[in-house]
Amino acid sequence: MKYKASLYKKFGYLGLATFTFLLVDSLIYIKAGISDWRIYTRLIIGIGGLLIDGYLVFFYRQKQSNTAEDKRRSFTLIELLVVLAIIGTLSTTVVVSVTPMRQAARDLERAVDMEKVKLALETYYDMNEQYPTGDGDGADGWDVGNQNLPFLTQNNVSELGNVMPDPPRDSTASGNDSGYKYKLYNAGENGCDINKGRYYVLVVKQMESKNPPTGPGWKCGYKDWGNEGDWVYGKYEH
Repeated sequence: MKYKASLYKKFGYLGLATFTFLLVDSLIYIKAGISDWRIYTRLIIGIGGLLIDGYLVFFYRQKQSNTAEDKRRSFTLIELLVVLAIIGTLSTTVVVSVTPMRQAARDLERAVDMEKVKLALETYYDMNEQYPTGDGDGADGWDVGNQNLPFLTQNNVSELGNVMPDPPRDSTASGNDSGYKYKLYNAGENGCDINKGRYYVLVVKQMESKNPPTGPGWKCGYKDWGNEGDWVYGKYEH
């Protein structure tokens, strides 16, 4: 009995901290959209380990504590605080290490959204022989899409129609000058080639990661739109 109690005391806390770490770590990865069979395996091990170890530490051991000496071996408040401190330290370490990965994942999602919008714009042009005008709800007449403003949408109806009934928007940006941006310029505006007709510029402003996707860029005439955002693309009508 003494040997078992000693083992529980030595390895019980470590087991709780380890399985909690696995659980928190896998949940953070899943929430960030980074998941595969290894992440789910860690999640299952974390949950199963917590249940088994929690039973052994807090329930089974108490059932075996029939003498005054055994009862004195019960966990104290200080011991529990030590366990919580270990778990908190491990969780903080995971959050700090995962944050850049979450930022990179969101930036990649933004770049993918722009590729979808580009394809939708071309399909719309093939059907209507022009690009949508945009609603100009953002700063300097840009059509902005983020938490506050709908993208390529007027009166709650997508300007791209059935081609893209629900245009994407940046889920973390806010205000009238950040997130997804679209603007249709008149032919010859900014000194661009008037013979090529109107042109649109598509921008993602304020990406999060240190090395975000940049897009092909766009410049014509005397203007370079590279300063408008982190990801930039543009195209003439003709």
